[in-house]
Amino acid sequence: MSDGHIDVWTWIDGARGWLCGGWASHAAAARLSETLIFRLSFEDAIIEGLGSCALYDRAGIEELGVGVLVFVADEGRSPGRLEGVSGTTAAPRLTTTPSAVEILDPQAARETFGPMLSLITSGEIEADLGDLVPQPVQSAPAASPASEAPPAPSPAPSPAPEPALLLEVDEVFFLGEAGIALQGWMLPPRSGPWSFRLERAADDGRGEGVALDIQAASPLPRPDVREAVGRPRGYEDVRCGFLVRAPGAFSPGEALELVAEDADGRVSRRSLPAPRLFGLAAIEHVLGASDMQFGDVRAVLAGGVGDTVKGLNALRLKDRPAPDQLRFGRRLDAPRVSLIIPLYRRLDYIETQCALFDEDPAFQDVEILYVLDDPDARREAENLIRLMALKFDLALTLLVGHGRYGFAPASNEGLKAARGETIVFLNSDVIPTAPGWLGPLAARLDAHEDLGVVAPLLLHEDGTVQHQGMRFERRREHGDLWFGAHLRLGAHPPEGEGLLPCHAVTGACMVLRRADALALNGFDEAYVLGDFEDSDLCFRLEDRGLTAAVDPSVRLVHFGRRSAPSADHRWRMNLIVYNAFVHDQRWGERLARRQPTADAP
Repeated sequence: MSDGHIDVWTWIDGARGWLCGGWASHAAAARLSETLIFRLSFEDAIIEGLGSCALYDRAGIEELGVGVLVFVADEGRSPGRLEGVSGTTAAPRLTTTPSAVEILDPQAARETFGPMLSLITSGEIEADLGDLVPQPVQSAPAASPASEAPPAPSPAPSPAPEPALLLEVDEVFFLGEAGIALQGWMLPPRSGPWSFRLERAADDGRGEGVALDIQAASPLPRPDVREAVGRPRGYEDVRCGFLVRAPGAFSPGEALELVAEDADGRVSRRSLPAPRLFGLAAIEHVLGASDMQFGDVRAVLAGGVGDTVKGLNALRLKDRPAPDQLRFGRRLDAPRVSLIIPLYRRLDYIETQCALFDEDPAFQDVEILYVLDDPDARREAENLIRLMALKFDLALTLLVGHGRYGFAPASNEGLKAARGETIVFLNSDVIPTAPGWLGPLAARLDAHEDLGVVAPLLLHEDGTVQHQGMRFERRREHGDLWFGAHLRLGAHPPEGEGLLPCHAVTGACMVLRRADALALNGFDEAYVLGDFEDSDLCFRLEDRGLTAAVDPSVRLVHFGRRSAPSADHRWRMNLIVYNAFVHDQRWGERLARRQPTADAP
C-alpha cells in the first residue's frame, strides 16, 4: 500500500517555507510526525531543511490513514512542480497526485489550509502558520468616545519553540545475537547532557531498557544535517551523524523506542523504524556512510561501525544453505589433489585454465572444483563447465551457492566438498605458464613436515614479480593499521630454486594439506567478501608450528583483481579498511614485534 499522497502545496512568505497538505497511512504518519529533516523533491530542485509535521482527522480516509500537513523551512525559490515529500533517509515518501496543485494566492491558501490547521490532533507545525486559520467573525464593537485610545495592534506571532533535542534515527539494523544498531544524527543539546536508553514499546515505560552512549558512538559525516540544521544554529561540525550498537535479544519486527532524558528529568520518546536493510545491502549502507581516514579510523570502527558490520556479516552467513553440486567430465573416485577456484562475475578465464590443466599429466588425479559465488550467473557457468567437460579430459565439479557470500565462504564450501589429500586454493585469474607446476608444490609439503603452506612465484604479464610472499606495513592514512604488501613487487624474478620463507602467502594460489585446512575450518569468514583471510590462515598455521614459503622454481601468471570487481566505490574501500581492522586486532602485536623491512619478511 502507498505511504500516502500530497494534494496541495504553497509557499508561506511570512514563515519562509513550504506548506504541503495531503494524507498518509497510519504507519507512515507515525514516522513522519517524528521526522525533523524533510526533503521536498521538485522538478528542478531538491530542498532539504528542518521541518515539522502535524496530523488531523481527514474525512473519508479513516481506514487508509490520516490527514497530514508538512512545513519545511526554505529561502524561497521557484523549483517547479512538487513531486514528493519524504524524510532524508528511511522516512516514508508521499508522492503528489496528478491533480495536485500549487496555490499561489495567499487568500486561496488561507481558505484551503485553514480548515486543515483547525483540525490538528497531534504533532507540531510552524507557529507562524497560525494566521492561516480562519478567525471567527465577531460583531462590530460599540462606538467608543472620541477621547478613547485606539486598540493596540495584535502582537506578531511568536516563532515555533526550538526542540529541546535535535536528534533523529534514520535506520535500524538487526544484528541477530549481537543486538541491533541505530544510525542517525544529533546536534549537541544546549540544555546539557542527555542519557539515552532503548525500550520495547510493549513495556510501556516499565522496563529498564538498554543504555546507549550516543556521545561515544561512531561519528559519521552528515553534510545534509549540517547545512539544513547545524549551520543556522552555529554548528559547523559535519560529523554529527552516529552509529551505535545496542546489545540484547531483539526481533526484527518488535516495536522499539529511543528514550532520552536530561538532567532535569525531561523525557523525550521516539519510535524507531523497522529494519529495512539486511545482509550485504546493510553492510554497504553502513560502510558507505562512514569516513575512514587517518586518525579517525580506529575510533569509527571501535565506536559502533565495527560491531555493526561484524554482526551483519555473521547473521548473513548463519545457516546458509549448502551449494548445489554438479559433476561433469571424467569420474575420479580418489583424487590426490583438489583444486578449489571461487568464481564471481568473471568467467572468461575458465577455458584458458582448463586448456592448460588438460595439457598437464599431473591432472590425471586432480579434481577441479569451481565454486560460483554469483547465483545470477548460474546458467552461464553451468553451460561453460559442461562445455569444458566435453572439450577436455578433466574431472570437473561446479558448486553453485545461493547468494553472494565472498571469497572465504566460497573457498570453504569447496573445502567441504574436496576429497584430495592436498588442497590448492586458486584464483580464477591465475594461469600456469607451463605444465608441471602442481607436482613440485605438493612435493614440497611431502618433503617438509614443518611447512604448512607453500605458494608459487606469481608474475605480472610482463614477467616481473607480482607476489613473492607478504610483508606488512602500517598505513597512516588508515589509522596506522597493518596492511599486507607483496615482497619484491615489480622486480625481476629471483635466481635459485630453494624455498623462500615468509610470514604469509596470498590466497591467489596457496597449497596446503587438507588435514591442516580442515583443522582450522578453512578461511575465517569474519573477513567480509575478501582480503586478509589468506594471511590470517597463515598466522593460524604458524600457531600450530607450521611455516609458510614461496617456491620460486614454480611460476604462474596472476592478472590481479580481474576475478573480482574493482574497489572504486567508497564502501568497498572502507570494507578493505574494516577487514584490515579485524586482522590488526588479531595479529597487530605480532606484526609490531617483527618490524619487517621493505625487502625481507
